[in-house]
Amino acid sequence: MIEIECLSGKERMKVNVFIAVIDVVVQQLQSRFSEQNIAFIKQLSFFTPAGLLSSSHSDVSIDVIAEVCDQYGLNAVDVHRELKDFRYVYKVCSSNL
Repeated sequence: MIEIECLSGKERMKVNVFIAVIDVVVQQLQSRFSEQNIAFIKQLSFFTPAGLLSSSHSDVSIDVIAEVCDQYGLNAVDVHRELKDFRYVYKVCSSNL
């Protein structure tokens, strides 16, 4: 506690405000997003514009998107096929803009 009293300006703000805010944000994120939710959100990222253009997402397997398909009552094989076709078309259209 004595060390904190010796701090001034930016350092005091960092200790009293910034670090405290970061701690609260981390706690809130952990309480709101379980590992299961994070995996689900990651699966949804394959269908975002950035995910469609990403070369690292080009080899998405059926197993990877199965959970998100189950959540919405979709056939993972059909979604996988459509995703591959749509990704190609989306990349072509995006490159023409």
